[in-house]
Amino acid sequence: MVLLTGMIGTQAATITVNNNAGAVADHSTMADAIAAASAGDTLLVAGSSTNYGIANLDKQLKIVGPGYFLAENNVPGVTPGIDDQPATVTLTFLNSSVEGSRFVGLSITNVNYGPVTSDMLWDRCRFLANVTWSGATDFRVTRCYFDGWLSIGASTNTTAIGCNMNRLYLDGGAVASHCTIRGSGNAAFFNITGGSAATNCLVIRWNNNGQVPVITGSVTHCVGINTELPPSESDSAATPDASNNYDNVPFSDLATMILAPAPPYAKDAFYQLNTANASNPAVANASDGTDIGAFGGPVPYRLAGQPSIPKISNLVVPGLASPTSGLNVKVTVTEPTP
Repeated sequence: MVLLTGMIGTQAATITVNNNAGAVADHSTMADAIAAASAGDTLLVAGSSTNYGIANLDKQLKIVGPGYFLAENNVPGVTPGIDDQPATVTLTFLNSSVEGSRFVGLSITNVNYGPVTSDMLWDRCRFLANVTWSGATDFRVTRCYFDGWLSIGASTNTTAIGCNMNRLYLDGGAVASHCTIRGSGNAAFFNITGGSAATNCLVIRWNNNGQVPVITGSVTHCVGINTELPPSESDSAATPDASNNYDNVPFSDLATMILAPAPPYAKDAFYQLNTANASNPAVANASDGTDIGAFGGPVPYRLAGQPSIPKISNLVVPGLASPTSGLNVKVTVTEPTP
């Protein structure tokens, strides 16, 4: 007899959450799902036109939604339906026991936190409100879309990679890489101070609001569209400065603006690079040899709203089956861009 020890333990569970009428799921509310979950569990949240409300987190969880801008990013010929809705929620962290949580593919109306919470990962999420974070350790956002600004201060090992946002404020050592900063509105839109750094980013002053970047930290391998990096310099758009930044590049030389909601493009594809322009400074001029901005780097932003799992675009189930013939089901699957 062989006795196996150390093999018995609590297995993490996968819990389904769906508030659509007639849906079959473990829970229809986020509150009930979180209450029933144990630390380390995964919550799979279905897309819905109904907000899932405030989710009060008091444990480490992985919460996965369907993504965002799904209807706009749909493949041609697919009619948007329930599966193209986002999973919208407000997150409130009750205590530091939520550290180690992961959030993927959610639309988030707001993030509220009392204690400073660390070891957090946000991937392919859309933030519908401004996000301000300070004092965290290991706080990472990748391939996220911010309707407003992202502000990070006094943090350790805190990074934003491959994100698209309206404004960016970094202080206290935070780092942004391969991001697109849109720069609309009448306030300063690109502040890199206090030992923070930005690299391989597109910095777009979209309207002439008189606001210029505030830079006392490190800014390298960035492209300034209709603006200067840093503002004390005035360089030719065709020639990088000593930090390999390109300044005052006309938007028309850099990208093609694609207006949503014309499928298969969405708001997160507003700034696709114009690769046909051989003199485009954002193409292949990032420090790692990829494209500058959210469409290059280690986690390319394109179709960021779709998690990197196959998506069923068509399902055909015959009405009749027999014990001998079985049930011949035809499934058409679309593979999203990684």
